[in-house]
Amino acid sequence: MVARDSFDVVYVVSDLHIGGAAGFQIFSGSQSFPAFIDQVRLDAALSAALVINGDFIDFLAEPNARYFDAHGALDKLHRIMADASFKASFDAMAALVQTPERFLLINLGNHDLELCLDAVQAALVHRLAGADPAAQSRIRFIADGTGLSLRVGYRRVLCVHGNEVDDWNVVDFEVLRRIRQGINVGVFERGADPTRWVPNAGTQLVIDAMNTIKARHPFVDVLKPEKEGAVKLLAAVDRSVLKHLGSMAAAYARKVGTSFGLLSGDSGEGSQEGGAIEPRALRLAEQKRLSAELLDRAELRLAEGVSAYDLTEQSGTLGFWSAIGAKLTGQGEERVLQEALESLDQDQSFRFDVADADNERAQDRFAQHTDFLVSGHTHFDRSLIIPTGHHFNTGTWAYLMRLDPALRKDLPAFKSWLEDTKSGSLADLVKKKRLLIRQSYARLAKEPDGRCHGALWRFGEDKPVSTRIL
Repeated sequence: MVARDSFDVVYVVSDLHIGGAAGFQIFSGSQSFPAFIDQVRLDAALSAALVINGDFIDFLAEPNARYFDAHGALDKLHRIMADASFKASFDAMAALVQTPERFLLINLGNHDLELCLDAVQAALVHRLAGADPAAQSRIRFIADGTGLSLRVGYRRVLCVHGNEVDDWNVVDFEVLRRIRQGINVGVFERGADPTRWVPNAGTQLVIDAMNTIKARHPFVDVLKPEKEGAVKLLAAVDRSVLKHLGSMAAAYARKVGTSFGLLSGDSGEGSQEGGAIEPRALRLAEQKRLSAELLDRAELRLAEGVSAYDLTEQSGTLGFWSAIGAKLTGQGEERVLQEALESLDQDQSFRFDVADADNERAQDRFAQHTDFLVSGHTHFDRSLIIPTGHHFNTGTWAYLMRLDPALRKDLPAFKSWLEDTKSGSLADLVKKKRLLIRQSYARLAKEPDGRCHGALWRFGEDKPVSTRIL
């Protein structure tokens, strides 16, 4: 494991989401990511590090997905590394770490938690470094939720995934530590369930509802923003989404509980003794109670004339309740679509220079004592001047889908787009140019005078989106 924390140049990417069966792979970099890694390897700087800042391997996208797959993760990783769509990327990473003064630093997100397991780490290290101890030493995992602190010149760079400030996706790393400890000391036999893992709301939502939905509608994985667009349009184009109401309610209940410090993921005492695993009966009762309270509250507010969309905005959810509320209150498909059109007209999610709530929470939590804050998680790249220095969000290398305002106002064009999203696979959407590719990264380089030159780039473009020297 590499101990050094100072480099001449650092490249940061996040949210690769490498994984998934053919036809359901949202990683857009099968050809471009190996070329990007070669760029890092061939950089003129004496020492260079590539940071993968969360959601590297997407275990939640794999067939037979589990909340936390302690038993199946190793097999899934081997499948992913051998997949023809991803093999070249692993080959390029291997070439990187087998080059002197080139390092690979892997910070966990919320889709790649199984990378905390020793056996999974060992398999990845062996794939990239073989039996070469020098190459092995140039690979480092940050698997405890603390983030990655580096020095470039005399400036401090802090890399965090960003889920740490997202109530839907907070991870209890103390529980993960206890699971790892139990596996290592032989407490758990193969075939047993070592975790009884209580997932965060985002993971529960992916496994219990969204994986089933995206098997029919792959666009839900890539259409952004989720809150204003994806879920409302999904509810409009497919009535069967309502049968997943129970799973969504349970996930929302967990999100509400986390927000108020009721569940795993709060900032208080954390988990119960022995891994803080909640009994199933208690967990179901808790979800039922919170879900009932949520629906009662929503019914009262709707009776007062507050729209489902306004309820969503006030509660800070991902937007499911706006879409479902529209259905339950009889607004119908046209109204749901109209809401989506109205809200998306004002959407600024794709602007690199406008902070959203997720960015602001990350800044409040992490930016006070660092010069450059680098996060991911949202899938929207950002370059933001902040009082303490600068904040980059490195977006994603997954496909994105955007409803352009001009398309939304052109009803025939919108209808054609809607038909494509309803019937097309991701491959079809790529072929029809319905998907957006923004392969973003941050590059932080030491200047001759010791300052740090930070830049937000999109791979393949000949100039940076934004730069800042501190």
